[in-house]
Amino acid sequence: ENFATMSTVAKAGQLKVNFRYGSSCFPKGLSLGAEATADGKLKISPTVFYKFFKHGINTVAVTPAEGKINHTWTHDKGTFTTDFTTNAFDYFASSGSLNARLAPGVLGGFSFDYDPTRSGLKNYVLGLKYKQNHAVSYDGTGAITVSSIRTFITGRLQGFTHLSSHRKGYDAIVGVAAFSPCGAKMATKLDVMDGAAAVSVSRILAGQWRFNVAAHGNIYKQTYGGVGVSFSYEQ
Repeated sequence: ENFATMSTVAKAGQLKVNFRYGSSCFPKGLSLGAEATADGKLKISPTVFYKFFKHGINTVAVTPAEGKINHTWTHDKGTFTTDFTTNAFDYFASSGSLNARLAPGVLGGFSFDYDPTRSGLKNYVLGLKYKQNHAVSYDGTGAITVSSIRTFITGRLQGFTHLSSHRKGYDAIVGVAAFSPCGAKMATKLDVMDGAAAVSVSRILAGQWRFNVAAHGNIYKQTYGGVGVSFSYEQ
């Protein structure tokens, strides 16, 4: 399998570039990647990816310079998905998530952050999604999140809302996504509580080439957070 992906994210004083490449010349399942960060100094972190099939799709990513190991797994019937990351250079501080299909139209999930040198289990979230449009979650601090999202306004225009509570207050996010016959998509969203806003545009350029651009900021504070651009090619 031949593929190449590249993405860039620019923020105030910092630029990140991610690149990943796979070739049929490599051993089966192996691909290489790197992240370059420039914020006055240039830092490059190579990563080795290995994809294999055992009870589903497994991907292992190792970043030696940072001591990070990530493993993702998707069950061959799509019943379970997991994502686990640990850092050997930080006393194996870890984070992970598990999602399961409990019944037709009903999904359950669990995620956590764990730091053995500080407070142990720092945070966890339990979630339940049903009827494709509704979700409830509990985040370990006692906060309950309830959301109702994604309703088609017309055949090519979709509106969505997200309501949640947390330790710092409430979020009320509204947005619109538009789709075109040429394969383009544009989405905008706004948190009416704190003014955080984002817009993203994606399009299939030609064949296997895809283009994505996203920007975010705060309309209440009139601040600009950053912009990200990515290109990908798959064959």
